[in-house]
Amino acid sequence: MEFIVDNWLLFAGVAVVVALLLAIAGGASLGGLAQATPAQVVQMINQENAVVLDLRSEEKFAAEHLAGSKNVTAENYEAAVRKIKKPEQQPVVLVSERGVATAALAKQLKQSGIQRLFELKGGVSGWRDEQLPLEKS
Repeated sequence: MEFIVDNWLLFAGVAVVVALLLAIAGGASLGGLAQATPAQVVQMINQENAVVLDLRSEEKFAAEHLAGSKNVTAENYEAAVRKIKKPEQQPVVLVSERGVATAALAKQLKQSGIQRLFELKGGVSGWRDEQLPLEKS
């Protein structure tokens, strides 16, 4: 017991690390955006008509993208959000190159009423690693 008291700071640090690992393992990224695996995204697209928003540059989007996805940049995201028919029920998946969506756009989408917002885990790279199809423009 004396060891714990003498090293309370060490034990507090371990507790914080364990809490963060549990949050990540539970599907929430550090930015508060739930992550979905490529398989989960395929299910959302097929069963719930998920909207897929590709946040990469127009050039990268043209080279390869998920079928049916829309390229969204800071300049055109409002138009893309308006096209979502039922934002409170319809899942929206954000896609980046490596699975790190911009927190600013995620915050704006949540503020616009989208409740089911996900980030593609691993991004286009993860999708490609699972050997899932990509389209070219």
